[in-house]
Amino acid sequence: MKRILFFMMLATLLIAGPAFAVPIDFTWDASVGASFYTLHMTDSAGNDVVVADNITGTTANYDSVSAPPGDYSFYVTAGNAWGVSPPSNAVTTWIGLPQAPGNFNLTINFN
Repeated sequence: MKRILFFMMLATLLIAGPAFAVPIDFTWDASVGASFYTLHMTDSAGNDVVVADNITGTTANYDSVSAPPGDYSFYVTAGNAWGVSPPSNAVTTWIGLPQAPGNFNLTINFN
């Protein structure tokens, strides 16, 4: 049975001194037969890190103050005594300083 886990992400940027901290809240739908969940984070270099494990509910939090600036993907897996599910869909966010503004233009009006 294919399990599809949906999770929504809420990211709020907070300034903590000279660095940025991004507290992130995750939620997802329960998976039938799951005893626990594991939250994973993948950085732009492809390094996968377990952010939280043995989660018994369908919510998790991550405070990214220790993560260097960059793009990060997050996904969750479900598990029980027989093993671990395939990963859920991944969601991606930027952590760190704001990205540069885009589409900056100049218009000169000669009247």
